[in-house]
Amino acid sequence: MNNDKDKASKFKKKRFKKNYKKVDKWIYRRLVVFGSLIYSFIVLGIVTFKGGDTHINETIINDFMMLDGSIIFAYIFGAVWDDKR
Repeated sequence: MNNDKDKASKFKKKRFKKNYKKVDKWIYRRLVVFGSLIYSFIVLGIVTFKGGDTHINETIINDFMMLDGSIIFAYIFGAVWDDKR
């Protein structure tokens, strides 16, 4: 009986260490992704509310919207690819 508990305890410790390393790897990825999105939203807000109705502001808004879409797509695709690997 005691031997079974030891095996179960060792298995849980191994599983926790494996999952901890995987989560630890994603902390920096999340920091970069969410930091980039927050910066992009700040720029979009400033250009939208403080900028005039000019062609350059329209271009900035379009480019940052594409940047946001690319970041979100890469984040989701990267997570799926990392889980499958």
